[in-house]
Amino acid sequence: MRGKVHSDLRFVDWLNRAGLEGPALVVLEGLKPFGFLGAQAAYLVAPFFEPVGVPMGEIAQILEDPALISEVAKRIESEVP
Repeated sequence: MRGKVHSDLRFVDWLNRAGLEGPALVVLEGLKPFGFLGAQAAYLVAPFFEPVGVPMGEIAQILEDPALISEVAKRIESEVP
């Protein structure tokens, strides 16, 4: 299910609302080498978390692509007050 994630990332908005920007940056950069495994895990749990507003499908797409992980990290950093 590879594909371009839209520029309006629900994941980044969700992180901002939850106040998890800092921990998210650490996790994204630290788990970059294990992105494929993390993506598969996110796809597995997506049906349980999507109904409560956690965009797991989008998180899985991000984790599949190391370049996209870096792009999301830059976007998170730019939105941190």
